[in-house]
Order: sequence, then C-alpha cells, then structure tokens
Amino acid sequence: MQKPQKGAGVLLRFISDRLGIDWTSGSYYHLTKQPKPKQEHAQTKNLNLEKQIWDRSAKLVGTTS
Repeated sequence: MQKPQKGAGVLLRFISDRLGIDWTSGSYYHLTKQPKPKQEHAQTKNLNLEKQIWDRSAKLVGTTS
C-alpha cells in the first residue's frame, strides 16, 4: 500500500501530462509506468473458439447470436 502523497503524485501525472504524447488513453499503467506487453496466448487468435464462447454466453443469458 502506498502513502496518499505518492498516490496523489500518480494522479497528478495523468492530469498534468499530455494525452497521446506522455501517456495513452485506454492503456494499463502500474503507478506511472506502462508495463511491457506480454506474449499473447495462442487461443486469443482462435476465431472458432471465440465464436463458440460467444454463442455459449448468448445461450446462457437467453439471447441469440
């Protein structure tokens, strides 16, 4: 857990820095650093699996795909 002053400093960075230049909207940041991307799991590229999960989810909530 961090001290309130440090947490405020992190917030101030995003308020005072320039969007799109110093930081990217929609990206994940840990404190003030953007972690390096990790290798994606092979299943994230499997479109057939994606459709199966989507269809199953739709069935579970009572909608159609």
